[in-house]
Parts: sequence; structure tokens; C-alpha cells
Amino acid sequence: MRLPILGYILVLSLTAQAAQEKKASHELMKREQSAKLAFKQKQFEDVVNLLNPYTDEVSASSFITLAGAYNELKDFKNLVRILSLLSEKRPKDYHVHFMLGDAHIKLASDSKDVRKRQEEEDAGVAAFRTALRLNRRFRPAHQALVNFFQTAGLNHEAREQLNDMLKTFGDRGEIHADLCRLNSIDGFLQQAIKHCRRAMTLAPNFPESYVYLAQTYFDQKSLDKAETTLVQAARKFPKSEFVQYGAGQFFLKKNNYPVATKYLKRAVASQSESARSQRSLANALFESGLSKESLSHFLKACQIDQTAQGDLLGAASRLRLKGENMLAQEFSMASANCKK
Repeated sequence: MRLPILGYILVLSLTAQAAQEKKASHELMKREQSAKLAFKQKQFEDVVNLLNPYTDEVSASSFITLAGAYNELKDFKNLVRILSLLSEKRPKDYHVHFMLGDAHIKLASDSKDVRKRQEEEDAGVAAFRTALRLNRRFRPAHQALVNFFQTAGLNHEAREQLNDMLKTFGDRGEIHADLCRLNSIDGFLQQAIKHCRRAMTLAPNFPESYVYLAQTYFDQKSLDKAETTLVQAARKFPKSEFVQYGAGQFFLKKNNYPVATKYLKRAVASQSESARSQRSLANALFESGLSKESLSHFLKACQIDQTAQGDLLGAASRLRLKGENMLAQEFSMASANCKK
């Protein structure tokens, strides 16, 4: 029996449609493969041109490729847009929400508008929290919140997040180390001592905990304990600029300039581009009467951080008062050379 004409037309139409869909699918696959190759070759604008018009069709992995390209191009507005689209497609994917949070924070830091920056920061925090709601043990989201709160000066929120991490991950030395530092900085002395000591037990190779414990003892006026802690730390971490600088500063405050000089020379040897160590060493040498030796360190500090220029000018004034006019002139001339 012959098919009616309409039947023939329908069969031909469906066959043509299937062939067209197969061809379109093949072309899309080729486009996605080309985009991945372009990304590997760091041709990020080509990635955008290949994928951006097809976000209604491409796979989730191509969304990630496109997001990566926008991130490399520092186009954070479009990075947020693409990851927002992906989060709608994959609402239970905590990795995507984490990446979206990071994108919002990057866009916030790129914004000069205060209101817009606050909106993006709030959106970033919300996305990180969504990631944690989906997977409470996803540590990168915890750490991202801690980092953001600390950068924003929200130390109370940072401490709360760190305490939540202790509940989630257990007794971890690096978490206690962060709590040690934050409590010490904020003047919560008893809490600082507790967390610093715990950090030193669980993570004895974190030098910062020793310095913050010493600072806490110093704030408590327990100078002997502070000194003992710093000397032990300086012996344990001879190449740590952080520790050697901390010890040097302690003895500088005690006006024990020769001992301060010893530690600050080690700090500078560990990290010559540390403006604070160069500056403190210069002051320790100057106060020890080694004015000429201090000049190179004053100048180095000034070249790294021009706020140290005032130290040079102040030293020049003091030299003039002592009648050392030629050396004072050298210090004054050096202050004009603060820029590298």
C-alpha cells in the first residue's frame, strides 16, 4: 500500500531534522573542543568568542572553561554572570557556588563604588555559605570566609568561622594558630594564650604562634615570659624573618640595642626586602652609635617603603644637634633618593 503524499513529507522532514540535529551537535562539540584547546594555548579572547554566544547549549565543563577565560582576562563582571548561570543549572554543586563566591569577591575588590562593592561582598559571602550548606566539610569555602573577614577587618566574624572549623574538622594546629593570632591582635589575652599554646603543641613548626604568644605575654606585662618565648623561637627558627623581627622589636622596645641588632640582622639576612626589618635594624644601629652603618639600612627601608623617609630626616636632625653636620648632610641627601 502506498503512503499518502503527506506521509512521505513527514518522513522526509523528520529524517532531515534528525540529520540537522546531529550536524549541529557535532559542530557544537567541535566548538567546545576548540575552546578547550584555545584555553590551553592561553588564547582567552578566542575562548570567549567561541563559547559566549552558546551558553544556552554548551556543556557544564565548557562553562568552567569560559569562566576560566574571563578570570584570566580579569573580566570579573562576566565571570560572575557565567558562574551565576552555571549555579542555576547545577544548584547542588558546592564547587560552583564556591567559585561564584570567589568571583563576587574579586568583582568587589575591582569596584570603586562603595555600595556596589558592599553588594558584591555580601553576594560572595552568601555564595560561600551556600557551598557550606551543601557540604559542611568543604574546607576551601571555610577558608575563603576566614580570609575575607580578616581582609575586611571583621575579626569577630573570622574568629566565629574558625571556631566553627574547629567543631567541623577537630583539633587542628593551623586553626588554633589563626585563632592565636586574631585573639592576640584584638587583645583577648587569655584566649590568645590558650590557642597559641595549643597551636605550638599541634603545629610546632608554625613560627607565628610563638611570636603572638610572646606579644600576648608582653601585653600582660609578663616580660620575662615574653623574652623566654622569643629567644626560644629565634633559636628554633633562625631563618624566619617574622620571628627574628619579633625578637628584635622586643629588645628594641627594651632599649637593648646590641641584642636587638643581632636579631634584626638575621631578619634582614632572611628577607632583605622587608622594609620593617631594614627600618628597625637601622634604628637599632643608630641608637647603638653606629650611625654610619645605619645609613644604608635607612635608605633601603626608604626605597621599599617611602614612609621610612621620615626616619632618615629625623636621624639627620639628631646628628645636627650632636654637631655631626657632615654625616647629617649625608642622611639628608639620602632622603632624596628614596625611590629606587
